[in-house]
Amino acid sequence: MLPSAEGGTGGVPVGNYELTFVGAEGVPANVELGYKPALRFNFKIATGEYAGKHVSRTCSLSAGPKTILRQFVAMIQGRDAGAEFDPGSFVGKPYKAFVAQSPKGKGTRVERVFPG
Repeated sequence: MLPSAEGGTGGVPVGNYELTFVGAEGVPANVELGYKPALRFNFKIATGEYAGKHVSRTCSLSAGPKTILRQFVAMIQGRDAGAEFDPGSFVGKPYKAFVAQSPKGKGTRVERVFPG
């Protein structure tokens, strides 16, 4: 079975996809696993064999200039990340994306998005 963007196996394999942004949600800290609060960017695959499946990327709330959160905000906006970001204003917008293997080998995740 192939790695999944939903965790585990049998879901969305590594590759390029056309996605629709469906929103962002806060993720609470998980003390047992040592995870701090985060923000999850959620997308739905728009075309192809996996159309309708959901994929995401969870980012730490650290907001320094080189953090993945700042990079994802910039990718979603299509420009450098500014001080304000309203995820709701991007819901329904199309993106092209690359889904990659997660670093720990547990499924896949959205690695890069480009306004599409």
